[in-house]
Amino acid sequence: MQLEPPNAPYSCSTIAKVLYIRDATYADRELSVLTEGPLGFDIEWRPKFVKGGPDNPVALIQLATVDTVFLLQISAMQGT
Repeated sequence: MQLEPPNAPYSCSTIAKVLYIRDATYADRELSVLTEGPLGFDIEWRPKFVKGGPDNPVALIQLATVDTVFLLQISAMQGT
């Protein structure tokens, strides 16, 4: 038996504000206003090329609301 995917309303806004953030204090200030969802989430990091080698740290976190995209470059932040 094959199930049909749920019919969820979907819309795409082409007018989204993009914030590229490389400062932890600025990130805290911008993210502190997030109070409701939905929220999209993704993480990027450099792949591990050696089996059993150390994991690489997170380089970029992407968060998206209905009108704003946050690109948080963790690798450029001091003290991370």
